[in-house]
Amino acid sequence: MIILGIAVLLFLLGGRKYDVRQMLGIKQIKEGTSNKALTDTGELDTSGALGITRHPWYLAALLFIWGRQLDVSAILLNVIFTSYLIVGTYLEEKKLVGEFGEKYLAYQKRVSMLIPYKWLKSKVINLQGPPNHANSAES
Repeated sequence: MIILGIAVLLFLLGGRKYDVRQMLGIKQIKEGTSNKALTDTGELDTSGALGITRHPWYLAALLFIWGRQLDVSAILLNVIFTSYLIVGTYLEEKKLVGEFGEKYLAYQKRVSMLIPYKWLKSKVINLQGPPNHANSAES
């Protein structure tokens, strides 16, 4: 239940950052635009959930498919869905690097693609506090 709750939270937080009409193609049909970006402004947004993971909806989808009771057929389907999501994520990453260039490359260095290990690592480092230079100078 906790995994499914986190997945729902990621979907909701991700939805606050994306232009859902753009993602679904509704905006292009109504306005005749061909904007590539999923945000309202067309600029790279790295705030909120996008500062924790670059693809909160893909991570949420992975949590949804793996956060349920599993039998052999469910595991097989989950492996196929997971493979599809990971390949799609890599393809989207290439598209976003092409669209945003150096800004996106810098974003990739700061924020994990799916599993938020870089964000977690930064939180652990912040909990430990600044390094104690006085002790290291004595050694």
